[in-house]
Amino acid sequence: MLNYNYQKDNDHFEEQEEESSISLNELINKLFGYWKLFVFSIIIGIAVGVFAYFYTTPKYEAKAMLLLNVEDDGSNALKSLQELVSSYNPRLMYENEVVVMKSNLLCLRTIKSYDYEISYYKPYFFKKKDITFSSPIQVIFDDEKWQLLNTEFILYDVDEVSQTYRLKIKKSSGNIYNYSTHEKKIFTEIKNEIDKFNKYDKKYIFGQWIESPFFRIRIEKKSGVESENEIIFKFNDPYELALKLSSNLKFSPTAKESSGVDITMYSDTPEKTQFLLKKHIEEYQKLGNEIKTENIIKTLNFINAELVKLQDSLRTLETKIQRMRAGNLLINAAEQGRQFFLKLQELDKKDYEHRMIDKFLRYLISSSDVTEYGLSTAPHASGISDPVLLSLINQLNQLKIQRRKLGDLSENNPLIRQLNEQIKSTLQLIRINAENLLKNNEEALKQNTAKIREIESKLAEIPGLELGMLSVERNYKIIENIYNFFLYKKSELEISLNFNKSGILFIDYYSFEPIKKSPKLFSNVTIGGTFFFTISFLFVFLRIISKTTIDEITNFKRFNHLNFIAQIPHSKYSEPNVVISYPQSIVAESLRIIRSKIPFYKNPEEGCITVLVTSFIPGEGKSFVSLNLASLLALGGKKVLLIGGDMRKPKLYEELKVKNDVGLSTFLSGHSTIDEVIRHTFIENLYFLSSGPIPPNPSELLITKKFTELITTVKERFEYIVIDSPPILAVNDANELMNYSDINFMIARKNVTQISFLKNLEYKLIKNQLKNVGVILNDFDALETIYSIGFQPTGYDNGKK
Repeated sequence: MLNYNYQKDNDHFEEQEEESSISLNELINKLFGYWKLFVFSIIIGIAVGVFAYFYTTPKYEAKAMLLLNVEDDGSNALKSLQELVSSYNPRLMYENEVVVMKSNLLCLRTIKSYDYEISYYKPYFFKKKDITFSSPIQVIFDDEKWQLLNTEFILYDVDEVSQTYRLKIKKSSGNIYNYSTHEKKIFTEIKNEIDKFNKYDKKYIFGQWIESPFFRIRIEKKSGVESENEIIFKFNDPYELALKLSSNLKFSPTAKESSGVDITMYSDTPEKTQFLLKKHIEEYQKLGNEIKTENIIKTLNFINAELVKLQDSLRTLETKIQRMRAGNLLINAAEQGRQFFLKLQELDKKDYEHRMIDKFLRYLISSSDVTEYGLSTAPHASGISDPVLLSLINQLNQLKIQRRKLGDLSENNPLIRQLNEQIKSTLQLIRINAENLLKNNEEALKQNTAKIREIESKLAEIPGLELGMLSVERNYKIIENIYNFFLYKKSELEISLNFNKSGILFIDYYSFEPIKKSPKLFSNVTIGGTFFFTISFLFVFLRIISKTTIDEITNFKRFNHLNFIAQIPHSKYSEPNVVISYPQSIVAESLRIIRSKIPFYKNPEEGCITVLVTSFIPGEGKSFVSLNLASLLALGGKKVLLIGGDMRKPKLYEELKVKNDVGLSTFLSGHSTIDEVIRHTFIENLYFLSSGPIPPNPSELLITKKFTELITTVKERFEYIVIDSPPILAVNDANELMNYSDINFMIARKNVTQISFLKNLEYKLIKNQLKNVGVILNDFDALETIYSIGFQPTGYDNGKK
């Protein structure tokens, strides 16, 4: 008997697991079996790619190169000091400038630098094509009135003769916007107003004002531009455009460790892409100019005020000198006095320089104590020659300029926090250097003051009138030197004010014409076909490796000890008795192959042949094979008895159109005789013993002497007995019936029978626990499969039981 105990022999199941694993050839064959699905998926992918090509809004790319003139720190000593406080980052300025170029603040400036309010489109396949730069119409609006925002106005039914058109509105956002005050709000009654406007369906004349509670516009027709049958326009939100512009900007360094940056702009038309890129670069340069100019102008205002005061002082001294000379009150000065006077002038000049340095250094020290970082830059250093301090002041100004450019970011932003830390550490370094320089400057000032007093004491010995004249001339020279110094600084700042103030050098555009990046037909088709093929391939692959049932591509050659005697193709007929209803069908021919194999198991001349037809589980087609095999044997002139051995689920009596009131169950229970339960069917030579009413104990009835008596009796009356047995894994009935059969046909159905069932069947045959078993493959589409697996079993006796 066939006993499926999966835990009985560990060695067997380890071997079974190894042999059941799918081979590479079998995997390839199975995959190839789905070639139609793969081809279909590629075709679908190509179709989707083509559809996406026409439906997707195009994206164009334009590139430009900028060189950020980020000033270096200027000395290795400064780098060492900065590294001590972890502030040195040579690419910080570059990274900050990139953030500035992508910031909403700068993007909004770019948007507001041109006529951004209205965009124009025309229908194109399944999408809208932007024609803002080539629109045949121009919409003029009243910027004092509210306008519908992000709402499509559709201009259509244009009459060139009467210069009229119709206008309708759809896809309203519900928002209105005032372009003069830049206010935005929701208009609650907008849907009703739009319905009224569309229902009115009036013809308008070009140039006529159209008024509504939520917009006021007039449409002008451009001359020399070809008109369109339908044009769509809408009012834009500048803040949304700024966000879109920011998302369409990409930045990358031109070269490693350089301050060059490549700017890439993306948009949906080549004209708009190039235009927005140029505008954004212009606004970026303007922003840099404005911030740097502000500090220079403040310094110039201070210098101009000082120059006015110095001019007044110089005029007063000039008048005094002229009076003294006109009054002939002077005597000839001694040569020695003149030499003292020249030395005193040099000392006075140094005294002024030291005092200016002292004042500036004290300012730096006091400003380095503040905790508020502020946005104002440090003033230009006056008289300072120390390279480290000059570089620190320059870096501080650069950092504060960056901080101001990023003013729209919150204090919690990581970049702002990093920038604040940079400013703080730079201020600390400035304080340390300024304090050291202040001490040195104070000592130099004391020494210079002592020299001045020494010269003044010697000058005191000169006669009074000559001394007075020298004193006046001395004051005049001092003020004149200061005046000339401020004039020099003024000219220096005015030059800076008018020469490359932004620190940004525009290099070049990468190409004059923007490049179309997407969609591209070949790329779309390739990606679509590849994607859908990959999805279908993965689906099939996972299905194959996870599938445990048999099919046409199963490598049946691995079952070396199973005898596959026939393959039945899928039956498209509703009539189960195919050999009677469709005798010329391929299904009938495959069943005839089964009939032809019976003599290989037992010679008919030796007497009645008992054939048991069973399966592993329900639904594999055992009753179908039993009925058709019995019918074929009867059609061949043999006297055949078909026994409905499945007393749990009687079925065959319906196909043979007989009653099931008596049968095997009633005979075995002693309620009927053999002659009462065996009935002739409408098929000549075919007799039928139905299963009878369902008994409570089918298995027990099969092991009684009555069943042995039945088989012995019918073998004397018939040439062939075909037993339709219950599934072998469902109940034990088939195991009992095999004790009386000469041939056992096991039905295995495509996508139903597990491969492990066949392996366990093979194991029982190897152990000689079963005899004369043939496997019939049912519901298989490819007939050639059976010819590739062979029919003859090996490794066991195929003779009689």
